[in-house]
Amino acid sequence: MNTALIIYILGIVFLTYLVRMIRASFNASAPTAKYNAERVYRIRSYQMRKAIMRALEEAKFELCNVSRDGGEIVAVSNASFRSWSEHITIRLVDKSEECTVRFRSVCAMPTQVFDWGKNRKNALDFFRKLDSNLD
Repeated sequence: MNTALIIYILGIVFLTYLVRMIRASFNASAPTAKYNAERVYRIRSYQMRKAIMRALEEAKFELCNVSRDGGEIVAVSNASFRSWSEHITIRLVDKSEECTVRFRSVCAMPTQVFDWGKNRKNALDFFRKLDSNLD
């Protein structure tokens, strides 16, 4: 068999595997390491969005997507020696005069079962920055 053909086939198999792993990392039931945190603030969600954007920037998370209604914000953390990166999802739930902020950090590699505290650290850093922006 031609060497170029073998390399091409292996490349296709690898890319397919990589795409499946990336998709699986957004799956809530994936066996990867994750951390959830939730806090309630006495502020409306439309006021909260600005503070969240500043907190993401200060925590050095890269903004990926904001839903049309602004109720879901997706970001990514930088890769480090402890992890390949984490996908961060922030959901805002508006209730009369309160806003619930739901933070979720999931390891980007679905095979990463241990996060060595990185997902929890992401949540603590984010909420620390958010609280300082609300003062």
